[in-house]
Amino acid sequence: MFLTNASLLSPRLDIASDLSLGSDHRLLTLSFSFAQSSASESSSATSDATLHPRRLWNLSRLGEPDPCQLYQDTFRASAAPLLSQLKRLVQHPPSSRPPIDDLNASLNSIIYRSLDSSVGDRPPRPSHWKKYWTQQLQDAADFRNRCYRRWRRAFGIDKVYWWHQHQQANTSFRQAVLDAKRQAAQTSSPNFIVILSS
Repeated sequence: MFLTNASLLSPRLDIASDLSLGSDHRLLTLSFSFAQSSASESSSATSDATLHPRRLWNLSRLGEPDPCQLYQDTFRASAAPLLSQLKRLVQHPPSSRPPIDDLNASLNSIIYRSLDSSVGDRPPRPSHWKKYWTQQLQDAADFRNRCYRRWRRAFGIDKVYWWHQHQQANTSFRQAVLDAKRQAAQTSSPNFIVILSS
């Protein structure tokens, strides 16, 4: 999903149907021209329009009774003013469009504050994450995708051949990824592996 509060010039959405993602999902690519002046105008208009780094929380803690109750209590208390504002908008609809972006920013802020106070935030993954990706893995992924494209474009009995090739390439690729992850884990934390083996 692509979301923005700035105007896009010449937007184009490409759906990559020739990639093998192992599911019904498709890779989407949105390309566009960006007017710098409109971006600065829109960001100065609303302070919440600026880009923020991705926020992460310890959401698994919501499965525990105390943090879950704290989240619910904090959310209820913080959302009361927004709820009354929404009720007023529903009971007495304004003649112009209500400030949807401001209402959305308020709701997001309430959710973020409630999560911060109940379960705490979590730092993003370290910069070395996925350093196991090598040129050999990229080549295996490219070969798998080539087989998938050939299968999609094949006719008759060739379709069976390329489907089999794609399945074999996919299995080899997945095994190579698992091996590379295992190798990266062993090289990054050899003491941990020694402790587990003893």
